[in-house]
Amino acid sequence: MIIIGNLNSGRVSQQDRNFNQIIAFLNTKINSLNFSYFEELELLSQISEGTLTTRRNPRRYDIEKAQRVFKEIGRKGEEIVNEYLQRIRYKGVIRDFKWMNQNSESGLPFDFKIQDNNGNLIYSDSKATSYRFEQKMIFSSQELQFINQNRNYMVHRVFNLSENPQLKICNDIANITDNFMNNYMHFNNAIEQNDIYVNSMKISVPPTNRILNFYDEVI
Repeated sequence: MIIIGNLNSGRVSQQDRNFNQIIAFLNTKINSLNFSYFEELELLSQISEGTLTTRRNPRRYDIEKAQRVFKEIGRKGEEIVNEYLQRIRYKGVIRDFKWMNQNSESGLPFDFKIQDNNGNLIYSDSKATSYRFEQKMIFSSQELQFINQNRNYMVHRVFNLSENPQLKICNDIANITDNFMNNYMHFNNAIEQNDIYVNSMKISVPPTNRILNFYDEVI
């Protein structure tokens, strides 16, 4: 390959007829490495602690920036879900809905309260990412406990937010708590016998988990 040959020779200049190809090649490689790093930073910004599996160690500046960016991503994701719910309300698919964080962060374990045409309440959480659909979703202990007590809970998964936002919906997110909460409760009961307590936790779940079903893209 000409590009690799030129790179191996160590002699590259702007006059080289393959100069633009070489720059494009290097940019692709660098962006590929950075992509994985920033994907993991997005997750790290939600759990406040942990390590990256990539070779680079995160700088405090990178983590703080990722936290600011993710807050913006979360807001944009909710805005997209809000627009989607407005459309299906107009079409008569649902009776009504309320965006809980529209004016300020509510601190609730859900972002939307939806009323279907039978008057049933459905709770929804927007899980947004700048990256691909497969990026792991983070659930807090508060969310898990609420889902465990309210099975009428769905996830609106917004992804590719930075380029071409897309949306998929999961109605069976309670499968995660069925699988997790029993084990968690057994663990918690066991350690409490030694006067040890878990006050809070977060878990990461890939949307591709075999016990979850996401509908085809609605956006």
